[in-house]
Amino acid sequence: MIRVSLALVYFSEITVALTTEVYLKKVLPEPLNVETTESTQIYEAAAIQSVLQCASVCAMTGGCVSLTYSQTGAVCRMYNATLNATPNPQAPVDTTYFNVIKRVPALDCVDVADSMSGVYEVRPRGMGNTISVWCDMETDGGGWTVFQRRQNGSVDFNRDWAGYETGFGDLTGEFWLGNSYIHTITSGGSYELRIDLADSNGEMRYAQYSSFIVNGAASSYRVAVSGYSGDAGDSFGIHSGMAFTTPDRDHDIWDSDTFSGNCAIKRVAGWWFADCGQCSLNGVYHVGTQTGFGHGLHWQHWKGELYSLEKCTMMIRRRP
Repeated sequence: MIRVSLALVYFSEITVALTTEVYLKKVLPEPLNVETTESTQIYEAAAIQSVLQCASVCAMTGGCVSLTYSQTGAVCRMYNATLNATPNPQAPVDTTYFNVIKRVPALDCVDVADSMSGVYEVRPRGMGNTISVWCDMETDGGGWTVFQRRQNGSVDFNRDWAGYETGFGDLTGEFWLGNSYIHTITSGGSYELRIDLADSNGEMRYAQYSSFIVNGAASSYRVAVSGYSGDAGDSFGIHSGMAFTTPDRDHDIWDSDTFSGNCAIKRVAGWWFADCGQCSLNGVYHVGTQTGFGHGLHWQHWKGELYSLEKCTMMIRRRP
């Protein structure tokens, strides 16, 4: 089923349904003489309350490539060919005419035709189905696909390999999108990474990386990240080249004369660990200074290993 969003935006001659699968191009001038076209009416529905509802019915009707909508009688008519622009004096004056254009869904949040942050459907390159993602359309120009958020400790991030691979949590709250999806998205173009951090006093910092990619399952979702800028300090760069580690899959390099083991067990989190530093944003949620082996949400270059942050968000954006 083709998805049609719940809103329309009017741009002079074009009315766009806010979806990347279907939009409507308004045919001018109007009214039109539909009878003189080669279009054949395939469906008519009354009591249709809006153009959007008419478009939704069209999207679910096989062969529908154009439509007309009249507020008089709330009538929606659908046709199997594009409409032309021949005047028809007998047509209701409030009738509008549209050709339906279907296109490839959004690859990621860069393609979303909306300025509001929220949950949207995207279809990354190489995927047959769409997936739901949270799009941040406000930070630094918008277009960010969020793949991690911590804000209140409502979700347990101490998960096994399968959990981190497929993802968990709630897109409107705390979540991890899933390593398989992060890989699919970042392998479909050139991506930058932004990490927003906040402490318990509401102070905020960020780290941005001009290049970010997560490789596939065969590499254990090895990360490559470079090109730091921001004011939080570069605590993630040292993790570049590391495979993902979970309590049941140890891929870190924590093995010295003094200590050795699985960083995911020590940090109580799945992450791209090297020798368990210099950052881990999937740890146990407890805000403020902690004691012992830091297993909270820590960012070494800002608050140090023994301070657990209150909030963090990790998001990616496709570069031109």
